[in-house]
Amino acid sequence: MTGPVRPPLEVTEVDGSPDGRPINKIVVSNGDLSVSGTTATIDTTGSGGTADLTASFIGFGSMSDLLTGDLKLTWKNDVGSEQLLIKGSNVSDTDGLVKIQATNQNSNSAPDIEFYHQRDNPTDSDMLGQLLWTGDKAAASGGASTGQQEYVTMWVRANDVKSGQEDGEFFFTQMLAGTQRTFFSSQSSGGSGYITFNEDGQDVDTRIEAASGSTVAGAPANAFRLMGNDGKIGVGTGAPSANLHIVSGASGSDLFKVESNLGEHFTISRDIGVIEGPHLVLNGENPSFDIQDDTGPKTYFTRLAQSGNSLYVTSEDDDPSEVEIFRLSPDYVAIQRSISPRVGIGTTGTANVALHLLDDSTADMVLLENSDAGTGSAPDLNLYRNSTSPATDDDLGHILFSGNDSDGTDSKVNYFQIKAVIRDSTKESVDGDLIFIGPSNSSDIEVLRLGRTDGVVVNEGGTGSVDFRCESTGNANMILVDAANDNVGVGITPGAQIHAMDISATGSVADDNPVVRISGYYSGGEICALELANFNNDANSDVKMRMTSGAGTNSDFEIIHDSFGGTQFLTNQPHTATVEQLRLSLTSVTVNNGQVDHDFIVKSDGNATMLYVDGGDDSIGVGAAPTASKAKLQVDEDATFLRYVDTLYTEDHTVTAQQMHGGVMIMKASGAANTFTLPTAVVGMHASFICMDVTNGMVIARGGSDTINNGLTATTEVTAIGTRIDLLCITSTQWIASTPGVTP
Repeated sequence: MTGPVRPPLEVTEVDGSPDGRPINKIVVSNGDLSVSGTTATIDTTGSGGTADLTASFIGFGSMSDLLTGDLKLTWKNDVGSEQLLIKGSNVSDTDGLVKIQATNQNSNSAPDIEFYHQRDNPTDSDMLGQLLWTGDKAAASGGASTGQQEYVTMWVRANDVKSGQEDGEFFFTQMLAGTQRTFFSSQSSGGSGYITFNEDGQDVDTRIEAASGSTVAGAPANAFRLMGNDGKIGVGTGAPSANLHIVSGASGSDLFKVESNLGEHFTISRDIGVIEGPHLVLNGENPSFDIQDDTGPKTYFTRLAQSGNSLYVTSEDDDPSEVEIFRLSPDYVAIQRSISPRVGIGTTGTANVALHLLDDSTADMVLLENSDAGTGSAPDLNLYRNSTSPATDDDLGHILFSGNDSDGTDSKVNYFQIKAVIRDSTKESVDGDLIFIGPSNSSDIEVLRLGRTDGVVVNEGGTGSVDFRCESTGNANMILVDAANDNVGVGITPGAQIHAMDISATGSVADDNPVVRISGYYSGGEICALELANFNNDANSDVKMRMTSGAGTNSDFEIIHDSFGGTQFLTNQPHTATVEQLRLSLTSVTVNNGQVDHDFIVKSDGNATMLYVDGGDDSIGVGAAPTASKAKLQVDEDATFLRYVDTLYTEDHTVTAQQMHGGVMIMKASGAANTFTLPTAVVGMHASFICMDVTNGMVIARGGSDTINNGLTATTEVTAIGTRIDLLCITSTQWIASTPGVTP
């Protein structure tokens, strides 16, 4: 057909139905297209006398659009008006106005619809096409149509049009309460993409339904539901009460299952900075959480189960044999209650050991800390033997200190141990001992015992190999008990049963720093500060105390107390025999009992020889050591008493009370008469005065208010050499003077 159609083809709409009636009949040459009345026929069989239309196309628009690749129908028109309008009245919802059908038998062929936005200069966010579902709308109160409304739209745009990084986006929108909302979108940007349901955040649920008759919560419409008002997700429920709420509808079915073949992690987390972390709640009667490993010949389970107010952690296999590993309650934590416990920290634990801690650092392995501020509060370690029949010598607990011996790591040895035992379990008098034990030649030896009954005991077994030693700042043997030799040393390794020594003194030991001091502080009676005893009940049960000086040949001083009550004081000198210097017996006190050349000296406050017994000269001196030219004081009836005053009085002299007790005064004058004044008279005082001066005499004068010879003679004068005068006090104020004569 050439040229325009005359008269033109007119299509009108009558009563809402399309009605196209040609003015006259149009016949396309060759019979390929014919229009007759209301029917238009395209014949592709070539029955019109030409070949089939296998290489021809039908186009609307310019002639240049007739041949466009593989497209069979092309429509082109100006922008701003619908390019194709198909109207019709469907008989039912199943009748379509347009049907696209592919009859190609190739498996990859299917009817396609392409939306192509052809643009010389494409840009990001270019619209690529839309599908719109529109319909009329009525007023809010209902009634007649008030206009056309776009109810549902699907549209696509190019988010990035650059070659090699193209991103496309798809949106599904629909009207919601009078406003177009995006219900679904598939977006991509920069090589990553995401799919969003309810992108505008409206009160719209996302629901996935199960097959009819499904047992999921008895409601297939709620197999999966995402609540639009609060974002909660329900699986098997249409009213989730938590962010994720899962309800099982069949007994024995898995409520929640995570399965992985590649070891992926299942993580529940919460943003940093939130005070409370995520919560996973299993709610119901005796809820449990199982972890299963079925990779071996047996299937092993670890179960977390809540019963009452306690959480149980149990382990079992498919025998089954359940073991309670942990029990957590509000007021206690229990570990391995149903079996013999074997807990390892830093290790898998050791058989028959309840708790095994392993660490290779130098830090504390166990720390007991008490933060209470009370004075009586401290961290306590309690070893409790809960016996129903406690008895004497029952062990209350051991602390072992073990290590390996030289044979290697498998030769474990208990080098030391501390244990406690019951000594008395009687309620009213309970008693116990704390014992320290160490090995010696592979045998256990009780080194130390602390108890109320026996006190503190060192080397309780008496094996002879455990010494007791106490050190001081300057002495490693300040106290040493030599267990093998039964000796005690103070400051020295003992060479005797009790041996004390001061090794710190560089010179003589001061009186206030003795080697041994025995002192007491007691008022009101006697105190025994030192006792040397021999409790052997026979006639030879003597006791000896010896003091030895090691300078040169040993010099000893000994005190012997014999069984007859006598005490001897003996000494020796180098190269001489022992001398008995003093003997105290029941009947006498004897000095120099051996009768050797040992002197006896008694000192007074002002005289170093107040009494001197010369053991070699057999003489006694009073006030001075005796000499051979002087008289001797004998202890028999022929004794001669001499008071010799070898003093030249150059001035007057007051006679002392001691000089007026039976003494003989031999006076020397200095060439002038000397006056000797008597002391205050005391009844019984008497003395004799002899003048030894040829030229001058002496005068005896009374003292104070005393009188001589009833006051008849105020003074008595003796002038002749050798003249003697005796004085005797007969009353507290009266002296009697007499002159017996001149000594021939």
